Amino acid sequence: MRSELMIIYKSDETPSLKEVIALYNKAALRRPNDERRMELMLKNANIKVSAWHNGKLVGFLRAFTDFCFDCYINDIAVDPEYQGLGIGKGLVEYLKPQLEKDTLMFLISAPKSKGFYEKIGFSNFKDIEDTWHQVIK
Repeated sequence: MRSELMIIYKSDETPSLKEVIALYNKAALRRPNDERRMELMLKNANIKVSAWHNGKLVGFLRAFTDFCFDCYINDIAVDPEYQGLGIGKGLVEYLKPQLEKDTLMFLISAPKSKGFYEKIGFSNFKDIEDTWHQVIK
C-alpha cells in the first residue's frame, strides 16, 4: 500500500512552524529548541521544498542558493513512517529544476546518512569527510 502513496511536492508555500518542528522532532533532526530561531531558519532560507501526503507534512528540504553557482542543502527531513519510499530523493529532485545547469549542490551529513546520499547521486568530497556534493546536469 505504501508504494502507491500520492506524495505532493511543493516549493510555493512554507509549512507552518509547528508542522516543521514536529517533523524535525520525529525525524530526529537536531535543531534549536527555540521557536524564534526555527522561525528565522524557515523565513531566511531561500529554497524550501515540502512533501505532503493527504495534507500531512511528511518531508521537508531547506536550502540556501544563488540559483546558478552553488546550493547548500541545510536539511532534508522525512517522517520516519515514510522513510524508504523515495521522499528524500523526491525532495532533491523537485529542487533541481529550480537551479541552473552546473549548479553545485552540497551538504554536510550525519555519518549514518552516507548510504542515502550515495544512493541518490551525491559524491563525497575526498578531503572533507561527510560533506557531499552533486552538480546538476
